[in-house]
Amino acid sequence: LNSLKEVGSEAEYGCILDEFRHFLQDNVSNLDAQTTYQLVMNHGRMDVMLYYAELNGDHDRVISYHIQRREWTKALDVLAKCQNASLYYTYSPTLMQYSPVGTTNAWINATRTNARFLDPQKLIPALMRYDESSNPPGHKANQALRFLQHCVKNLKNTD
Repeated sequence: LNSLKEVGSEAEYGCILDEFRHFLQDNVSNLDAQTTYQLVMNHGRMDVMLYYAELNGDHDRVISYHIQRREWTKALDVLAKCQNASLYYTYSPTLMQYSPVGTTNAWINATRTNARFLDPQKLIPALMRYDESSNPPGHKANQALRFLQHCVKNLKNTD
């Protein structure tokens, strides 16, 4: 793929890339994940690595990738789709520090359908990382208080 991209045949490159993605999709359950990641990353194909990670359900790797690149919204989108509470607890401190409104929205949305999905006590480290000055322009509400009010009013949490 890399040599084909360097040669400059954009159409042929796109066709081969599509073919490789179909191969990954058709064989995801038959491929050794660590070997596949290593091969793809040794060739510098982060786009293919992300595609394979998504196919493989490796949300941790995808979220980590986006956070390393400061792509907070993309990380939050993956987090919301995966519905894995432990990933919320792992990445929320960083996300709350850099994207407090988005993180708070993700927490509230995650607990709307299942009030017990997230344990507010386990989100305290993230709440402690919150700085109101990180709110984007136009968002003056304290996001930590906003989430805690949601817990009390909507989730009926008394802790």
